[in-house]
Amino acid sequence: MMILKLFLFLLPLALVAGEVVWSSDTKSGLSKEEHDKAIKEYVDENYPNEVKAWNKLNTVSLNGLMWQDNEDAKRVLRDWEGAKRYCEDLELVGYSDWRLPYIKELLSIVDKTRNPAIKKEFRNTISSYYWSSTTLASNTSLAWIVLFLDGFQSYGNRTFSTYVRCVRAGQ
Repeated sequence: MMILKLFLFLLPLALVAGEVVWSSDTKSGLSKEEHDKAIKEYVDENYPNEVKAWNKLNTVSLNGLMWQDNEDAKRVLRDWEGAKRYCEDLELVGYSDWRLPYIKELLSIVDKTRNPAIKKEFRNTISSYYWSSTTLASNTSLAWIVLFLDGFQSYGNRTFSTYVRCVRAGQ
């Protein structure tokens, strides 16, 4: 009975996480997008508590902003233009209005007493550089970055690859 309960708890999480395999060989006539939408609607309707828990595992809400905090936040490396595109294309926990944070927003999640130097609510961080969308006024080929090893800001050439953490308005 315990295994069945565990399965029933984990199934909706797997569905929401996009772990459901879709095949073009299906006889249903649904496109992948239609199939994924139907699964999401089913899970949202039938497992709202699990969806809410899943969303909390992949985001952090602080100071009126929702921050990406899934595994990608410690795996995705992009140049500055690629980082902006990555955030614009990101669909996470039902939202598609993600963007690369401004330097002031990125600095707002720094906690220099910790290593990595980021607020305790975040689980997925590398002690490395993360892009901001803010360029230097004196040289637009450079953009501001934050080093989450120590929480200090610097700037980097926009052609360099560094980590990406997206943000959106709202909690």
